[in-house]
Amino acid sequence: MPTVAATTHLDRMGPKRSDPDFIKGLRDGPSARFLILADLKPVIRSNAERTSATLAWFTAADLAELELPAEEALFLGVDPQGTAHFALAVTEHRTRNVPGAIEKLRPIVDLRTLALQGVMSGEELSLCGQARALAQWHENARCCGHCGGTTLVKDGGWR
Repeated sequence: MPTVAATTHLDRMGPKRSDPDFIKGLRDGPSARFLILADLKPVIRSNAERTSATLAWFTAADLAELELPAEEALFLGVDPQGTAHFALAVTEHRTRNVPGAIEKLRPIVDLRTLALQGVMSGEELSLCGQARALAQWHENARCCGHCGGTTLVKDGGWR
């Protein structure tokens, strides 16, 4: 089994991400990139032989064309070039009903398979794991365990 370094080069912007206007500005910026997770599995791009793969990144315009809600995206961080990265978790059923889904949102591969195949860089696997963990936490923690109230997404999804 290949070894994978668990690191990403994204700055999670801890001191600033509690500002909803800051996160909105990053999300609405022209360089923002979005990773789509369908049932917690990332959309990827791979070569014909399936010997290498990368995460598929979408723009806000791509999401609008696909009729997917960018405002529900979870903030992953900003890369050294200043590009903000987000993850958008949707159901696989929803992706099947997206216009042009077969061409634009395939293949969708689970993270474990990608890790075991050794076809994706450690940095991308780590970033995908971070995105998946955030999305799954929000999926599983829809209500407060103490009072039962509905939880709200804060700090770009980190709270």
